[in-house]
Amino acid sequence: MVRMKIVVALAGKGLLIGVRLLKALKKLGVESHLVLDEYSDEEIFAETGLKRSDVLSLADHSYDNRDFTARIASGSYKVEGMIIAPCSLKRVADLAQGYAADLIGRAADVTLKEGRTLVITPTETPLSEDDIRNLIVLAEAGATILPATPLFYTGVEGLEEAIDQIVGRMLDRFKIPHNLYKPWGMS
Repeated sequence: MVRMKIVVALAGKGLLIGVRLLKALKKLGVESHLVLDEYSDEEIFAETGLKRSDVLSLADHSYDNRDFTARIASGSYKVEGMIIAPCSLKRVADLAQGYAADLIGRAADVTLKEGRTLVITPTETPLSEDDIRNLIVLAEAGATILPATPLFYTGVEGLEEAIDQIVGRMLDRFKIPHNLYKPWGMS
């Protein structure tokens, strides 16, 4: 049986979400292809207490963000889709304008043009009018905008549970079974 493959990009503040996503994918047997942007490199330890090498070890494959020869830069390399979590608003603006100056931008562009699932998880607030317009452009292009907002109505009891809910919602977009949160009405 062929393993499901998902590209994961960490591109902004809120790296705990991306790290939790990588751990969940590994546990669920999903093949992950990781790209870190240059800013995530600087924030990893501050936000997670982990070293860059610790985060890279969570993925099956990792790529330099400047490597346009990476297999994930080509539409002929079959993956189910891509998750950018966290996703900075600068990255959102670049993607909305079709600006693919690095591997993350190129892989996202390929994901959209191939009609694959692209999940974008912005973590910054508040949103300006331009930010909202950029998110609309991406949604109209086929991306799923999944803000880093937990399901408060389920009675979130802490940061870890909130992050699990967000990651679970990402996995739902790919129809990956998980037990990261309980759907409404399930006890």
